[in-house]
Amino acid sequence: MNIWSIDNFVFKPVNVDAIDVLKLKLTIDSSKIDGDLTYFPVLVTLSSGVGINSFDTTKVFDEVGSYSNRKKITVTDSAENQLYTEIERWDHGNENAELWVKVPAIVSGTDTIFYLYYENTQGENTTYIGDIGDTPAKNVWDSNFKGVWHLNDVEDILDSTVFGNDGGWSVGTTNIALWKTCAQSTTMYGMGANLAVNNNTGDWNHTNALGSSEWWKIDLGAEYVIVKINMFKRMTNRPYYFYIQTADDYGFTTNVVNIITENNNTGLDLTWDTDDFGLNVNTRYLRVQCHTNTQYINIKEFRVYSMSAGDLVDGKVGKAIDFDGTDDAIDCGSNASLDNISTITIESIFKPEGWGEGSSGRMASKSAAWNEYGWNLFINDTDDKFGFIQGWSTTNGVWYAPTNSIILDEWHYSAVQYDRSYSMSDKPIMYLNGTFQTVTTSQAPVGIIESDAAQKMLIGARIAATNYDREFDGILDEIRVSDIHRALEWLKATHYSSWDDLITYDDIFIPAINEVRIYDKLTETLSGTIYHDDVINSVWANNDYLYIGTTNSGVIWSPMSSISGAVYDDLSVYKMYPDIHDNHVNYIHGAGNYLCVATISGVNIIDLTTNSGVYTNASIIASKCYQVEDRTSYYMYDDKLETVYSDDSTYLYESADGIIPTVSGINDIYIVNGTKNVIFLATTAGTVVIEENKGSEALSRFKYYYVM
Repeated sequence: MNIWSIDNFVFKPVNVDAIDVLKLKLTIDSSKIDGDLTYFPVLVTLSSGVGINSFDTTKVFDEVGSYSNRKKITVTDSAENQLYTEIERWDHGNENAELWVKVPAIVSGTDTIFYLYYENTQGENTTYIGDIGDTPAKNVWDSNFKGVWHLNDVEDILDSTVFGNDGGWSVGTTNIALWKTCAQSTTMYGMGANLAVNNNTGDWNHTNALGSSEWWKIDLGAEYVIVKINMFKRMTNRPYYFYIQTADDYGFTTNVVNIITENNNTGLDLTWDTDDFGLNVNTRYLRVQCHTNTQYINIKEFRVYSMSAGDLVDGKVGKAIDFDGTDDAIDCGSNASLDNISTITIESIFKPEGWGEGSSGRMASKSAAWNEYGWNLFINDTDDKFGFIQGWSTTNGVWYAPTNSIILDEWHYSAVQYDRSYSMSDKPIMYLNGTFQTVTTSQAPVGIIESDAAQKMLIGARIAATNYDREFDGILDEIRVSDIHRALEWLKATHYSSWDDLITYDDIFIPAINEVRIYDKLTETLSGTIYHDDVINSVWANNDYLYIGTTNSGVIWSPMSSISGAVYDDLSVYKMYPDIHDNHVNYIHGAGNYLCVATISGVNIIDLTTNSGVYTNASIIASKCYQVEDRTSYYMYDDKLETVYSDDSTYLYESADGIIPTVSGINDIYIVNGTKNVIFLATTAGTVVIEENKGSEALSRFKYYYVM
């Protein structure tokens, strides 16, 4: 790149590459917003093809660099105010993430724009960005949300709201320890370890030593999320000081954890669940390990109940849980925030694989089988319908969406709204996939609406007399409960957002700058700018024209008469020379009526009076050239000096070992025109000065050069 000066003008090329500012522009499609929304949670998805325009946002993962840096992001509105954001999932290895952003205002009729910044060098933004359960994440969900369960993890069924209605796994009759491989430290009377898992409480295992080092262990065959353990002992003190342990291997040599510690527990029928050992016991191996006192281990039955880690599957939004329709249920308790909600909206995202237990699987419920006091959200195989039940004192109300409203193995977004002040003739309001449904009364309620405070809220089942029933068969992705009737435009936008069909994603760049800046030498001020949308590599001017060498457009020019101190952005005065050997120009220089153009594949001499030219060999890549008035051009090729020159009728060029073979390592060239042109070469060895003598032979292919 060079600058050029003539008269009072200095011409300086300036090129600045486009800059990625590490910022995504997120545009909410106003055509999908039927009414203004306030403090609306919007799904932002990061993956290889997301949003309306299937945009690749994986560069976010590349920039932040690791899972631990997931909070090095910032989400703002168009005025750069930060927005609260919940990270539902951040799978850095597979470059997938789902974020919920609280957008303060979304208007219909005008697109809403907000931004996501991401940068590895910034600190963790723990004020506005949080995982599920973190304070900033809870701020995403307004106080009318009484429970939001993303169901994105089989270990921790967390409620996203401030009410903390976290779920715990409750299971039925499937004992995953039955007949599994087991072992024990010692054996007495041939009563082996397997007798503790044979579904027979009439026998038991027996260790052979009265020692605190005695143990019994089991390999469940696969990794499970443990939700309940039953142990039936033969005697009160066999054992009574013990741990229940997990480990990463069957030998219990790595990462051994005591999930239960018992001291003097003399009970015979022992039960532990997630209230005792937490929600995140995910293991294949369990061990009963004695401690403190000497004791035998006599176990009649050791039973384990669980959700399989394999039940975590791809959902509509990130991950979801596959319920087996037999004994899977999530118990969310009966916190006061969930009890007797007078004006309720229940939302769910689900994909049924069957109709569930009793052909009437529950997505969610807060009722009991014996009286149905409370509510049930369910599907039914009678005409493939979506239904809702509200418990009344004499007769429960049962309502359905239209026939064939539910299709197996397809995703559905549903919402039901009911008011405890309704009369017996009032119907719930139902939506499916954001569309209002015509509701049919299957059974009209009679009496008064009873309290549901005594009933737990379940996901995937209903409370029954001895455990649960009406287990859901299929995938549940999201359950939400609100204590207001969400507007139809809210529910419709939720559907679009959850289906990743609400936002258009774009990168934000500072655009490239390609221009020639014109300075006034007398005032030392910028007097004008010529813009071009191509990279500008070189400039040269005479009294008539300014010539510009570009990367892709060859040589363009503008009359000097049009350059008089304004800003020049009208490219109509530019012209591309038609005969440039290659349009990627490295350097230009002119003298008299001739312009030398060094390109990536040759050197050109252009006769400015006719716009005709000649070229060197196409294999030459010249970095710089220098034109003299007699049509001779010197150029640098392969760090040596070469020339294109002419006799009276034709141009000749020399490109073997350079016109001065002994001079190499050339970095720059300058020529003083005169009777004898004097060439100055900057080389790695110093400055070389050469005087040119053309000789007398008219057709000579070689000139005479003298090193001074």
